[in-house]
Amino acid sequence: MSAAPAATLGTTFKMGDGATPEVFTIVAGITNLNGVELSADTTETTTLDDLWDKSVATILRGGELQIDFMALPEHPTQGVTTGLVGAMVARAAKNYKITFSNPAATVWSFSALVTKFAIKPGGFTDALKGSATLKIVGQPTLA
Repeated sequence: MSAAPAATLGTTFKMGDGATPEVFTIVAGITNLNGVELSADTTETTTLDDLWDKSVATILRGGELQIDFMALPEHPTQGVTTGLVGAMVARAAKNYKITFSNPAATVWSFSALVTKFAIKPGGFTDALKGSATLKIVGQPTLA
């Protein structure tokens, strides 16, 4: 039996509170998740007697995740004390989880630093929107 593609509707992005046990809260207003792009650096190992180039994988990288959202500056998950802005200003990695909307509800969890946060007021008839970029630090859990 082959797996069917899942719609993105129902996918959630949660932020941990750092407590023990850690409680994860859905980040409010998410409209789009761009990423996660896992990668492996390589180094060349080709010798003079090889006909084809050779490489080995070295360090693994978690990459970045860019999120778009309806801006809710007063919401605890977007605010300046406990939210994404607060995490960036504190320069502190926090724990996050993406729960996909596939039938198995696959969860990817990781620690990340917020490296960018933007509010985009737009024009006269636009909704207040925002975006943030998170850099994954350490090994993510892909379950």
